[in-house]
Amino acid sequence: MNLITNIFIILSFILTLGLPLLAEPVQNNDFIVARKSFQDGFYDIAAKSFQKFISQSPQDADVAEARLLLGESLVHLKRFNDAIKELDRVIGLEGVKGFKAEALYWKAEIYFKTKDFQRAKELYNKLIKDSPSSKYVSYAMYSLAWSLYEEKDYKKALEKFSLFLTKNPSGALKRDSRLKICEILYRL
Repeated sequence: MNLITNIFIILSFILTLGLPLLAEPVQNNDFIVARKSFQDGFYDIAAKSFQKFISQSPQDADVAEARLLLGESLVHLKRFNDAIKELDRVIGLEGVKGFKAEALYWKAEIYFKTKDFQRAKELYNKLIKDSPSSKYVSYAMYSLAWSLYEEKDYKKALEKFSLFLTKNPSGALKRDSRLKICEILYRL
């Protein structure tokens, strides 16, 4: 009988200690659902889940990433004004440098998509200058060249596409850059 009581006490103690550990994932459930929805391309569901997570857990450590992914979801949904607001919030946060570079890139992409090439170029240049080690630098270089192409500034676009190829000789956009260079040479 004494052995059963001791086992019961030990199990109760272990379960009591384990409850806070089990509560943590439940608290971030909206964030997990939102991130998975985002990764699967369900941007409407992701946006709603990120908004819910941010409103319910504004002090959570994942809020910066949630805001960034909310902004990206809104870009995919073509809700550009809302996306800019979220991306600006991320850019304004302290201590989230990697997220800032990504937010800057997506904000530039909004301007590119809305054909405000001047503002897009400013943000691409800022990203290239301020975050040279970011994984988004090569995309910003490519998009900067593309912006110049869209503005019909073919000589500068040729220069930027060539620079892109020099710095990214084996990158994913190598073929597209070569094609754009051929188009520019034809137009010139």
